[in-house]
Amino acid sequence: MGKGNARGDGAAGKVARRGVDKDAIQQAVLTILRAIGEDPEREGLLGTPRRIAKMYEELFSGIGEDPMALLTVGFEEKHKEMVIVKDIPLASLCEHHLLPFHGVAHVAYIPNGRIVGISKIARLVEMLAHRPQVQERLTSQIADLLMEGLRARGAAVVIDAEHFCMTMRGVKKPGSRVVTSANRGIFRENPSTRTPKWSIGGEYFENCNCNVVCPCEVSPKGPLQERPDQGECKVYLVFHVNEGRFDGVDLAGLNVVIAAHTPGPMGQGNWTVAAYLDDKASPKQQESLGAIFTGAAGGPMSALAPLIKRNLGAKVVPISYRNEGKKRSARIPQILEAVVQAVPGSANPEQEVIKRNAHPLFPELVQAYGVTSRYTDHEFRWDNTGKCADYTSFRWSGG
Repeated sequence: MGKGNARGDGAAGKVARRGVDKDAIQQAVLTILRAIGEDPEREGLLGTPRRIAKMYEELFSGIGEDPMALLTVGFEEKHKEMVIVKDIPLASLCEHHLLPFHGVAHVAYIPNGRIVGISKIARLVEMLAHRPQVQERLTSQIADLLMEGLRARGAAVVIDAEHFCMTMRGVKKPGSRVVTSANRGIFRENPSTRTPKWSIGGEYFENCNCNVVCPCEVSPKGPLQERPDQGECKVYLVFHVNEGRFDGVDLAGLNVVIAAHTPGPMGQGNWTVAAYLDDKASPKQQESLGAIFTGAAGGPMSALAPLIKRNLGAKVVPISYRNEGKKRSARIPQILEAVVQAVPGSANPEQEVIKRNAHPLFPELVQAYGVTSRYTDHEFRWDNTGKCADYTSFRWSGG
């Protein structure tokens, strides 16, 4: 965590802003280039020291700035309910290797008679990120500043980020993400403001447009890193909840369908998604399902949330689901007709083909194929009949 208070001040107090010494940075870059055996005079590197100096001036622009100043321009307001700003993009440099980490921040606070402009919260995240950081400290600094600057009754911050020091060096695990949280005030003291406890168990199947077997699951590059064999991914995910509760709300017997399109490798993001909630669900059940399957309540789906670029929203529709031995099916009138079936085994055609440690959400799946597979909604017209499918059972929990 390092020493210093929420503002990032050192032990002696706030450090005055002196500006970035670009000349010194350029000389240091020249030294590094020579030290690694490069020729700083060759054409491609001639302007590199200058470009890096300019880049560092931007990336470290938060050093010496006073983030508290952002919170002094507020408004007296009687609103005392939670204010949430979600999905604030952030990029910073880890102070251990000066490699980037990037992701999103979710910031919430409960006012105590004073609010601040929403843009100031985004600026606060940006200012604190634009200095050498560690994600744990950044998360705490944001929460502490909201408490101090707004005299808030409570503040909660969650940051979900990918670290290049884990993806391009060392353990080299692309797709790994770090999630940190900080709770202050009523969020820490009052259990009712914490993330609700939940647990669900049920059945799942998916059908995509890849030929069996899907390279998103089985590839030398690892899960979600290979380009789908049709160039793009068109997949729907069907969830049937056999039993489960979210903060006391019973979810047994309900269904959820998610349709997702990606223009390239799934791990690169740029997902477009559409969701469908069972019309048998009450408004409270719909809210609970939404929290679980968007990843807002944590759990496995939270790992996919940062990959989504465009959300087409959720529709409440009739969803039917059937389990017939080695066959699974789901139907949404005028939107989805889906039947998948297990592929025959090799030594024993009646035995299911099992994949283990291949899917980012499930440890084990049965390899299947689309018997009937048509999805039509929004701008999409898909027919995945004969293509790759999986089915499994699952149990998730959170809170």
